[in-house]
Amino acid sequence: MIDILIGDDYKITSDTMNYKLQKKMIAQSGKTIGEERWQTVTYHGTVVSALHSYKERKLKDSDATSMASFLHELELIKSEINKVLEGE
Repeated sequence: MIDILIGDDYKITSDTMNYKLQKKMIAQSGKTIGEERWQTVTYHGTVVSALHSYKERKLKDSDATSMASFLHELELIKSEINKVLEGE
């Protein structure tokens, strides 16, 4: 099974059926308050699809207020993905 970190708050994992995009979460209540855990946010048939989902989620979470800042954010996300693809 794979376990590949993307940036600080996402990773792609796999099982025998799927690739999973997971997001880092911090427990806000209960016995595990303050503990880090990984929550699956999407399931995919290919790694490429999981990376596309990551890009789309990051763009939708962007605080961009202009097209220029949106495009800058897109370039930063692409750079993160390229680092993963190059094995850094």
